[in-house]
Amino acid sequence: YNIAMPPGIELLQKSEAEQQQVLAGGFDKAQDFDDGLRFRALEYVREELEGIKSRIADVVLLFGSEFTQENLLQFLSEGRFSVVHFSTHGLFGSDLDRTFIVAANKERIYAKDLVELIRSGTREEATIVELLVLSACETAEGDDRAVLGLAGIAVRSGARSTLASLWVANDSITKDLMLNFYQYWQQDGLPKAEALRKAQLELIERNFPEPTHHWANFIIVGHWR
Repeated sequence: YNIAMPPGIELLQKSEAEQQQVLAGGFDKAQDFDDGLRFRALEYVREELEGIKSRIADVVLLFGSEFTQENLLQFLSEGRFSVVHFSTHGLFGSDLDRTFIVAANKERIYAKDLVELIRSGTREEATIVELLVLSACETAEGDDRAVLGLAGIAVRSGARSTLASLWVANDSITKDLMLNFYQYWQQDGLPKAEALRKAQLELIERNFPEPTHHWANFIIVGHWR
């Protein structure tokens, strides 16, 4: 089935931009934080981001040491990106104060700051963020309402929809699923929910039938088209 979780509010209208412009960023190194949180290296982040660039004509990449809150503010304030894709570790829960993504130099970009970064480009003439992608985040341990935190980011930032993982999955397979999703959505013109379904089916057909670690962790919150 095509599945999306719409929050209980009015959904934003689709952007009329003729061509999708994408800001794609990620950080792939392992990082240990003073409070005990540890994030492993993400081996396939570069391949994922470069794969997106090969599928969409207009992509700005911020990778590794360039993936900082300062650089994100600089580009997002231009208000021209309809897709924002982050391939980096993060944690989200029903409490937005516990929801963040990891940037370079052990920088945590918390939900409220992420929302402000995305909204920094919100002007009357700015492009609506069609899709916010968080491809390597995970749910806060023991938080069975974490999707509320994800929905909160989408709603407060003004993004029409968010695609994110609810738990850790295989990095290589996530990369393949993301690139297949963009193929079906951007190049084949399918609705987002259907593009995700077809990308998941493709993994099943490639003999990755076990859902937990291969494809079932991804969810769309917001508009499904």
